[in-house]
Amino acid sequence: LSLALDAARNLSNESERARAISSIAPQLPEHLLSLALDAARNLSNESERARAISSIAPQLPEIYSEALDAARNLTNESDRAYALKELAPQLPEYLLSEALAAAHNINSEFYRAYALKELAPQLPKHLLSEALDAARNLTDESYRTDTLSSYIPNISKIFDTFPYDFWCELIHSLASLKRKKFLKEIGKNSHIIKELGGKETFREIADAIKEVGRWFP
Repeated sequence: LSLALDAARNLSNESERARAISSIAPQLPEHLLSLALDAARNLSNESERARAISSIAPQLPEIYSEALDAARNLTNESDRAYALKELAPQLPEYLLSEALAAAHNINSEFYRAYALKELAPQLPKHLLSEALDAARNLTDESYRTDTLSSYIPNISKIFDTFPYDFWCELIHSLASLKRKKFLKEIGKNSHIIKELGGKETFREIADAIKEVGRWFP
């Protein structure tokens, strides 16, 4: 492993060096992790640096905060959103609020929605309400719908039963989508219709969709 790490550290191509360090990091013993971390910190490309530091963090929990800093300081918002997504499942709970704040601060609605959606499964109950508010504030209907839908499996963390008001909010967003996307999203959430209104309501909605589909193919 020492020879493998030396070979990784000496690769001339930075992208290959970062990938090699990331690949070998989970197998490294403790006495070699500091060398791998130094190599990761010395990468000049900020995206590669963030990726490499994040790959080492599970073996060195004390650097999780550094890994999050590297992710949220990425200039490119696409890279930042992806780095947050990759890092979120590893983060201890006390850093998830900072990861959520970093997602909030992404200017592009597309990448902000992506980051919020990917963070959803990791968030504890006390952060989900804040994340839902951020999703509701997305102005693009499609992004908002996708993001709100991603929070459905976690709604039970906040509410004892599925909240009717939230479903009304979601269905309003769904109504703005094009037919193909609407059918896909309504199909994914059919279990909620059954939970809130039963099989009869589900049949009525299915019939209504067919009827409308005759006029808007």
